[in-house]
Amino acid sequence: LLDELGTLANKAGFDPKEVDVRDYNQMDARGRQLLSDHPKEALKYLTYNLLGKPDDHVSMSCIGLCHFYLGNFTLAKEYFSRSLLINPLCAATLSDMSAVLYREQEAKKEKQDYRRALFFSDQAILLDKDNADILNTRGVILQHAGRYLDAAKAYAAAVNRRPNLPEAWRNMGDLYSLMKQYHDAVPAYEESLRWRPGHEATLKALEKAKELAAGRSGV
Repeated sequence: LLDELGTLANKAGFDPKEVDVRDYNQMDARGRQLLSDHPKEALKYLTYNLLGKPDDHVSMSCIGLCHFYLGNFTLAKEYFSRSLLINPLCAATLSDMSAVLYREQEAKKEKQDYRRALFFSDQAILLDKDNADILNTRGVILQHAGRYLDAAKAYAAAVNRRPNLPEAWRNMGDLYSLMKQYHDAVPAYEESLRWRPGHEATLKALEKAKELAAGRSGV
């Protein structure tokens, strides 16, 4: 694993000489800080941390997330799997694994099968049934598996646990739009925008839902 990580560090362009303080915890903290918005940059710091602490399952999961955000689903699964070998009861990593398995199936044009994604999602929910992010991810998977009512329940549970989660409100709006329940979609989009003002895609979805809701009302 250390050899693989060293190779990964070289590919990521990581140069220890550029680091003033070779402290693994600082590298880990910096990597997590950059994870969502700059996954390629975060990969350098997280890899450095893992070189020093090869059994750090959280860092492994974070590296998996970097690859997930970069679209490298095979590597993402590999790091999530390694993390789960060390800590098989980490609900967040189980949910992340379900997300990457879902995205793999979503990319297929036919024969989509979300059973493995739902299996990992089930395990995550058993371990942390009140986690809004896990519930939201589960809702997305259920929606794409065609289980709309179950998806709606998952989104509702997510926003009940955390009312300021804009992604879950947005997903709920998309689900209602898909079900042609535009009058229900509108307030969901509005609530999403309350917590994430000016989000362009949600604004467009809200405008379209309002138009369709008005058309159905004969206004």
